Amino acid sequence: MLRKDAARNRRSIVDAARALAREGKPIRLNAVARVADLGTVYRHFPAPEALVEAVAVDQFTALLRQAEEAAGSPDAGQALRGFLKAAVTAYLQDDTFAAAVIDPDPATPDIQHLRDRLQDGLLARALLDGARFAVSRSRDRLARRRSLLA
Repeated sequence: MLRKDAARNRRSIVDAARALAREGKPIRLNAVARVADLGTVYRHFPAPEALVEAVAVDQFTALLRQAEEAAGSPDAGQALRGFLKAAVTAYLQDDTFAAAVIDPDPATPDIQHLRDRLQDGLLARALLDGARFAVSRSRDRLARRRSLLA
C-alpha cells in the first residue's frame, strides 16, 4: 500500500502522462516529470512502458466501473449506448489506451484481464437483452398480424 503522498504523486504522474498522450505527444519520463512537476517519476515507473501500461490500466478500470454501473441499468440498450460513447471517446482521446485496445497481444496480463472483463460483462448482457427484445418484437408483429386478420 502506498503512502498518501506517494499515491498522490503516482496519480499526478499518470494524469500528466495521459495529458501528454491526449496531446499526441509521446510518453517520455522526463516530459512527464516536467508536466507533473515531480522528480520522483523514475521511482514509480522505472521504464516508459510501465507508465504507458499504468495509463492504459487506469482507463480500462474507469471504463469497467462505468460498464458495471451500466449493467445494473434497467435499459440495456441505453446502458450499452452510454458505455460505447464513453469507450469511443476514450479511444479517440487517448492514443495509449487506443493502442492497448487494438493490440492483439496485450502488453500485460492485467490489460488482458481488464479487456476480457469489459467484453464479457456489459456486452454479454446487452446481447442477451437484445435477443429478448428481438423475440418480444417478433411476438408483437405476430399479434399485430393476427389482429388484422380478425
